[in-house]
Amino acid sequence: MVQRPSSRWVTIVRHGVGRFGWLPCSIHHSDGAGALRATAPRPVLDDLDTLPHPNLAQPLYDPSWYSAQAGVVTPGGILTSRGCPARCTFCANYVTGRRFRFRSAADVVAELRAAHLATGATFFPCWDDALTANRARLFELCATLEREIDFPLGWSAITRASMVDRPLLEAMARAGCVSVNFGVESGDDEILRRIKKGITTATVVRALEWAKELGLHTACNFMLGFPEETAVHVERTRRFMERIAPLVDAFSTLGVVVPFPGTPLYEDHHERHGFTEWWLRPTHARFDAPPPIADRERYRRHYVDDATLALDFFHYDEPMRAAIREALRWKGEHNLRRLGLLRDAPGTLGRDGALGRVQECV
Repeated sequence: MVQRPSSRWVTIVRHGVGRFGWLPCSIHHSDGAGALRATAPRPVLDDLDTLPHPNLAQPLYDPSWYSAQAGVVTPGGILTSRGCPARCTFCANYVTGRRFRFRSAADVVAELRAAHLATGATFFPCWDDALTANRARLFELCATLEREIDFPLGWSAITRASMVDRPLLEAMARAGCVSVNFGVESGDDEILRRIKKGITTATVVRALEWAKELGLHTACNFMLGFPEETAVHVERTRRFMERIAPLVDAFSTLGVVVPFPGTPLYEDHHERHGFTEWWLRPTHARFDAPPPIADRERYRRHYVDDATLALDFFHYDEPMRAAIREALRWKGEHNLRRLGLLRDAPGTLGRDGALGRVQECV
């Protein structure tokens, strides 16, 4: 089933022959006369149980691509659903769509069992865009995992603070969930409204408190530099991060806003700010590998920086750039401190009299 379409695709790419209508997706291609054409968008797949499990394709890949030891490559996670009903202005969720669809609990259990049997893996990140969007479905999935998985399963989830409550988090924890990552984005309620996040800072605090009461590891994603923001908004976000820090095990690394194509953030601003089709520019495709962790000071500088700020999509003024750099520094050093890679110098206090502002790498 996989080999036949793949061979047809190779024929088209190599020889420029064939038709694209059979492909289950929208494809941009040359029509032979040099003009760029696109096939019609395909409808989303409703019955996700008809998809083969990804681990079936693992023998097709050389393990040395992923591991210097060329051993068994453990699964990188699992998708139990597709789609997200949210309307965030920055999110490219057109990839999986806004309509939430989900796999049956039996199909999820079958994939987890097969992956565990093949690799010995017991921890699986759930990469669903909106795992908790359908409460009844998630309660059923958690009950099935708790009842039918016969190995010490651990898993993590990504969601939004407005899509959880304590009973749901309790069910998730009983079923093996050990970590929840909340998309927060901003610590300013005005900005949360303008980016259509659908949450408030109070909602975030409440969700984090529930999660920590249940012993879950917590993470929060923040984004910095929305075109609607000023340095004052970013400072409020940094102070909100300070406020919730006792409830957060890790903040997202990096975080400067990137305007992905197809999003309102891109469509509303690319002409005015001059970043139309920015992804085609060589200057925007650069990647700097992190330094070795043994070089603690270089690693710290790399960890608290974000090269996206230099791309300057939204033409920030200097106060805005300084506020973004300070917020990046603060959350980066929070993470390093939690990892045991950074400690406060003895006797130093922050400007709020709480957190140390002078750090030493350890």
